[in-house]
Amino acid sequence: MRPFERVAILASIGLLMGHAMALADVPGVDESSLEWLVDSSDAIALVEVSTTGQRSTQVIKPHKLLSAQTNLKEDAPSSGVLFFREKAGHLEVFYFVDFSTKYTLKDDPPWKKYLAVDKVGHVISTREELIRRIRERIKAGSSVPVDCDRDAVEEGKSIRGGFRIHGGYHEMDDGSRSDTIYFELLVPADPEYRKAAEEALTSPEKMRSSPFFSNRDSVREILRVNYGQLKPAKTSEGGRRAEPPESRKVHPSRPN
Repeated sequence: MRPFERVAILASIGLLMGHAMALADVPGVDESSLEWLVDSSDAIALVEVSTTGQRSTQVIKPHKLLSAQTNLKEDAPSSGVLFFREKAGHLEVFYFVDFSTKYTLKDDPPWKKYLAVDKVGHVISTREELIRRIRERIKAGSSVPVDCDRDAVEEGKSIRGGFRIHGGYHEMDDGSRSDTIYFELLVPADPEYRKAAEEALTSPEKMRSSPFFSNRDSVREILRVNYGQLKPAKTSEGGRRAEPPESRKVHPSRPN
């Protein structure tokens, strides 16, 4: 499955934590944070094409099956970063960042090339920053839990090891038109989200002002599943859980 073809299948516990009413007329995008991509990958490689047209591969996150001679799929970008996972004894590209993308995002306030976004919604717009941030995350030893089903998390069927948060509003331009979009951002279960989740549960006002969360039941479930806190979330009024809005659109900047 190619990048951005994954549309989150929202679980009945209300994992989508965006502000549904405010998003009624705003295109939503299921996006993976750079931290999730690094932590959930088994290998990462930088591919580039020289001025003479020769393609080279540089290993960033090592794996026994990855080398500079690894054959890449035809649909992989000529220049960019590839994220791999091991499946049935071989590596598969599950996501890539294309350095030649035409998409830009408006970010406080200038327009920036849109390569990736981090776990707090910051737009990463240069090759140098992207590679530096990847290397820093790898050096820190960050990884998803061993019992994390990465595909299930991305499909919205699990929140063990990762979950979606409010990723903010952005103005996007594809070279021909500009639109306001909203990120449902997939992030790893880093320690700072525990503190933010606990604070959001202290009062309705704190929940409303939380930069990440908006659903009390889903926050309780995140704490229980990822941080060993709280009992399973109670069902909403009437014995049923509130239905989340329809799954968001895939990002248009990746191939179909």
